[in-house]
Amino acid sequence: VTVSVLYWRTMNGVVVTIVTAMLAVAVSFVLYETLPPLGDTTDPTDPKAPDYHFSRSYLAARHKFLTRATAAGATLASEVIYHDAELGVNLTMDAAFFKGSRPEKLLVHISGTHGVEGFAGSAIQAKLLEGFRDGKTGGASVLFVHAVNPYGFHFGRRFNENNVDLNRNWMWSEAEWQKALSREPNAHGYEDARSILNPAVSSWWDYFLRVPALIPGLFKQKAIKLAIIAGQYHDPRGIYYGGTQRESGTIALNKFLQQFGAGVKEVIALDVHSGLGPCGEDSLMVDDAEEAQAARKVIHESAGRLEYPDTDPNGPVGGYNLVLGSAKVQKSFPTAQGAHITQEFGTRPGLFVAMALAFENAAFHQTHWNSVAHQFGTKLLRAAFFVETTEWKDRVLERGVDLFGEIKRNF
Repeated sequence: VTVSVLYWRTMNGVVVTIVTAMLAVAVSFVLYETLPPLGDTTDPTDPKAPDYHFSRSYLAARHKFLTRATAAGATLASEVIYHDAELGVNLTMDAAFFKGSRPEKLLVHISGTHGVEGFAGSAIQAKLLEGFRDGKTGGASVLFVHAVNPYGFHFGRRFNENNVDLNRNWMWSEAEWQKALSREPNAHGYEDARSILNPAVSSWWDYFLRVPALIPGLFKQKAIKLAIIAGQYHDPRGIYYGGTQRESGTIALNKFLQQFGAGVKEVIALDVHSGLGPCGEDSLMVDDAEEAQAARKVIHESAGRLEYPDTDPNGPVGGYNLVLGSAKVQKSFPTAQGAHITQEFGTRPGLFVAMALAFENAAFHQTHWNSVAHQFGTKLLRAAFFVETTEWKDRVLERGVDLFGEIKRNF
């Protein structure tokens, strides 16, 4: 309200006043919702409750994953990705493998590629692990990979310890890297949208003060979306940075695939993300029509939710054909056939998610880690990718477990 009054008195802008007031209410709601549990939690000791599977931190999620994988007799492997000197703990990517009766087939379930998005995928894995016994399974072998980006999961960031988006870093050949690194910085409008994507931040109030600058962007949402999706390889402090070389997370994931996928002829990956689409609904995405055809061999009942960039250029996956270096497990098995399917759970309106991403990244790089702005940005980002309501958690578990079961049956 104070911000609204100030804008009205100094700018006499009715539209700005209304938009700012609405944003203030929305942010107040987010801050309230991301405080310690205030009623919308369930009994974490009740196997029928979603919080029996969901965790509130990376360390709790990792403990749950390893405990249940061990109880199920899985073959375990871990790779240290980052050492947290302050807490004295290693942040690891962990794997749990179950050998199938048809080892030439491999089903890979992945969580936490984008760090803070890991709550959904980790919870699904925790629930699925309760259905395995004695380290074996019928049909295809199963490999669970937990927290591909443990740094982001632990510290509440979407990007990794080098500010790299791992879904723009999955490149193995010199030619792929040369294409990415030689791409013109403004090829897809990234620099045109710089003030929106990478704003100057010195205080948490800047989140509100950015509203007037964002109003023109409301009429350019498609262009801004393309600039974000395409990613960039020239600004190490900017959002959606793909890096200049393979990161430890992509290297470790490939190592797990090689370790447990020897002799594989067919591979299907189910990679869980959050943040895109209607709240609680999931979209199933692949790169192109050829991959969609491979995915439909194992997705029957849910085939109607399968999308790729050419299906609807203006839809949720429109523009993803511009991405370089997106995760694709088939690259680890050059002679194998298969598909890398992204299961994306919707959370908040797209504009809020984009604003949270931009503000958190700016606050991370431009303010002290213990500043109000930094803590505010972390809370915003968590709220953007993790809806901490019982209804959303139930929906994620139901659809995540069902899709895995459908793929497992048909593979």
